[in-house]
Amino acid sequence: MIIMPTVIYGPSGTSVNFLSPGAEENWVLWGFSWGDVVEISAHPFSWSGGQNRKLIVTNVESEAAPDGSRRIFFTVRNTGSSELNYGVFTSWIRA
Repeated sequence: MIIMPTVIYGPSGTSVNFLSPGAEENWVLWGFSWGDVVEISAHPFSWSGGQNRKLIVTNVESEAAPDGSRRIFFTVRNTGSSELNYGVFTSWIRA
């Protein structure tokens, strides 16, 4: 028997504030199950002119609650030299 995985993908949120160089924002992701393969990425919006914008996703932590629910905590940090706004995208694969 072949089991086809389900891929769930989409934007999880957008930063509502501009993130200054070196600044961080903390995020929480939920809705996935034990054994799911989870991907998290942060994408800066680009504007014409200005400087390159760079982000890093750090401090990824997974939590399992007694009721079986799960959450992932993570931090997005601006590693560039100009302030920016960005979107967080997530995907996970469920067999």
